[in-house]
Amino acid sequence: MEATLSSAATAGSRPIGLSDALAAGAPLSWTETVAVIRDVAMHLHWSPSPNNVPTLSQISILPNGSVQIAGGRPYPAGPVVGLANLMEQLLDSTGCPQQLLDVQKQAGAN
Repeated sequence: MEATLSSAATAGSRPIGLSDALAAGAPLSWTETVAVIRDVAMHLHWSPSPNNVPTLSQISILPNGSVQIAGGRPYPAGPVVGLANLMEQLLDSTGCPQQLLDVQKQAGAN
C-alpha cells in the first residue's frame, strides 16, 4: 500500500503537458486560458528570444498551477499574433466574454 501511495504522490507532483491535458478532455476555462497566456507573455518578455512563441506541446502546468515553457518557435508576424493564435487554440467561446473574443481576433489580425 505504501508503494502505491508513493507512486501516486510522485505522479501527482509532475508537470502535465497542456496538449496532453486538452487531449485527455480537460479543457481550460476562459480565466485559466487568460492566466496561461499571461504567463507565456511574461516568459517571452524576459526571454532572450521574445519572438519564440511556444506551441501547446511546449507548455506544461506544474502541480502548483504555474506554467513551465520549454522552447518555442519564431513567429514571423510577431509574438502578439503568436499569443493570439495560442489563445484561439485554448479558448472555448461558450461562456467566454465577447470582449475577450474580440481582443483575441483583433490581436490575431495584426
